[in-house]
Amino acid sequence: MKIVLTGNDLTVAKVWEIAVNGAEVEISPEANERLEASRKLVYELVDADVPVYGFNTGVGWNKDHTIAKEFFEDFNRKLIYSHSFGVEPEASEAEVRAIMAIRLNCLLLGYTGIQPAVARRYAELLNAGIHPVIPERGSVGEADITLLSHIGLAMIGEGDVNYKGRRISSAEAHKLAGLEPVKLGPKDGLAIVCSNSFSAGQAALALKELKDLADTGEIVSALALEGLNGNTSPLDPSALAARKYRGQQYSAERIRKYLEGSYIYQPDPRRPLQDPLCYRGAAHINGTLRDAVRYAEEALL
Repeated sequence: MKIVLTGNDLTVAKVWEIAVNGAEVEISPEANERLEASRKLVYELVDADVPVYGFNTGVGWNKDHTIAKEFFEDFNRKLIYSHSFGVEPEASEAEVRAIMAIRLNCLLLGYTGIQPAVARRYAELLNAGIHPVIPERGSVGEADITLLSHIGLAMIGEGDVNYKGRRISSAEAHKLAGLEPVKLGPKDGLAIVCSNSFSAGQAALALKELKDLADTGEIVSALALEGLNGNTSPLDPSALAARKYRGQQYSAERIRKYLEGSYIYQPDPRRPLQDPLCYRGAAHINGTLRDAVRYAEEALL
């Protein structure tokens, strides 16, 4: 399976396919054009001596220091070095793939001015199965800077990666995959490290698991209610419509679907007037989970 990234339509389900099921990625032609156009703008600004943060100036405390053209590669490489101090535990390979896919997708919007070859290296590493070792703890400023810097290390042929079940140096993995480490230029270091893609990657995987949990919860609820010879009145759509909670309505609809044709819709004098709360409130609780997941997913997307 191959997933085409455009910068605009990445979903939680697609991230899961890339991260967990190992789907390859492809950059759309339109996204490639945006990368090239935004990089051209970077050099136009550099040639015009317009001071732009992270382009031809330092970052952080060094924001007022000018970076001469001949030092672009050196400065950006050292920016990666100086921020690579995350600590264990290390992210799983699935998390690393999610992080890289999300960061690549954001870069394809063309807003960072990153060197197209660096953006494409995310796809090349994903498709080659080269997964940078990324520690999960450490922060500078507002983003996942000290964590994402370790991806930058791998891109320039330094640091460690996981490749085909082995932990090896990035330099060795590049050779085995037939790749050359990238050379960084203006803005590349900042574009690599200044992002929340680490948090977004973990969030995407968590949301997929929560959605699966909600699906399972409704199956279990239907089976348990039938086994109890329980009441279906809490699933009545008219009562749920009065409360207007979308998640509860959806959850109850799914449980009703699983119970279609069940004996529990037939009158039974042995059936108690009311079930225990954990049964009669199942759709409401599961529906609340669905509402929370939908809110989080909308913000993530």
